Amino acid sequence: MTNESIQDYYTIVTSNGETKLNINNYVGTDILGEEQTSQNIDVKVVSRDIYMDYVTYNITVKNSTSSTIMLDSKEKTNSMYITDSSDVQYTAYAYGLTNNELILKSGYQTTLKIKYSKSYKAANSDKSLVFSDVILNYDDYMNAANKSDYKDRGKIEINL
Repeated sequence: MTNESIQDYYTIVTSNGETKLNINNYVGTDILGEEQTSQNIDVKVVSRDIYMDYVTYNITVKNSTSSTIMLDSKEKTNSMYITDSSDVQYTAYAYGLTNNELILKSGYQTTLKIKYSKSYKAANSDKSLVFSDVILNYDDYMNAANKSDYKDRGKIEINL
């Protein structure tokens, strides 16, 4: 006799006067529309998809600089994160993003889905989304002898 158990999460939400059932760890979607421009890089947080064990942010980024940029060097595992109302940081699953997705030529715009390791808590809302290691001139960065010593880096923080 085997002892098999299955655990699942169900949430019941009311949206636009309709009651809906969410299954498979899915809690819901929030439409945000928060925008921030920093160092001529425009970031819009379009929405977030909330699950019991993680949250995915859907963002658009436009590079209005004169250089190719990289949203994160991926030299550290904690440089892309969200903070909650208690100032706790939740890091992105950066391994799910390729370098090509993070590189943005001058004048170009891209859409990204970034997954963060955050368990769902109804009372604890997200406060900001942060890119703390933005490479502001990707070509210079690639030509640098020691990439960790490269100095032309920036930070983008979007209040949610």
